[in-house]
Amino acid sequence: RSPGKAATSVYFFAIGVGYLMVEVCLLSRMSRLLGDSVLAAAVVIPAFLFFSGLASWRAQHVRSSSSAALRVAVVVLVSALCLGEAIFDPITRASGQFPLAARSAVAILLIAPAAFVMGYFMPIGLRRLHESDPVLIPWAWGMNGFGSVLASPLATALGMMHGYRLAGGIALGLYLTAVLVAAGRRSTTTGAHLPGAHGSRGAPATLTG
Repeated sequence: RSPGKAATSVYFFAIGVGYLMVEVCLLSRMSRLLGDSVLAAAVVIPAFLFFSGLASWRAQHVRSSSSAALRVAVVVLVSALCLGEAIFDPITRASGQFPLAARSAVAILLIAPAAFVMGYFMPIGLRRLHESDPVLIPWAWGMNGFGSVLASPLATALGMMHGYRLAGGIALGLYLTAVLVAAGRRSTTTGAHLPGAHGSRGAPATLTG
């Protein structure tokens, strides 16, 4: 049994749930901006896939500490979502008479920062896991997929009963939890090297390197 399995489970489950919850929350918001939930889905889902995919490609070229990259990513994510929430109503009122193409462009601009930065968490986590405990990579994919399946009905239920702001806040909390778990695993392993260990990036119990 791998000592990093619990941390791996929490990290990848949290980002799986968090990603889809943010997407559902923004989908609800963009339905107001575009005036139709089907049109909103046609804009939001491809935009999320594109910008997150772009970030996943970009993550391959991140040369700073991956722990530092995760900390920066979560700060940017919180800032982007909070700013988007603050300006959404004024933008919706101002663009209400715009043609559909213009409102779709506005929606994409609102979505892009959060969708982009969320694309960093999965590849960075997988890269660190590959360096430290590659046997857990299939487990990581499974936990991420499990979280993704739960996220949509969970976000919808929370949004309908308590509002999508609460659902979005929970999603941010999950991302913060993932970053703290990754940082905790790293600090634990860097503090107790065994003879012959190859440094913190190769510590066998590290969630991510």
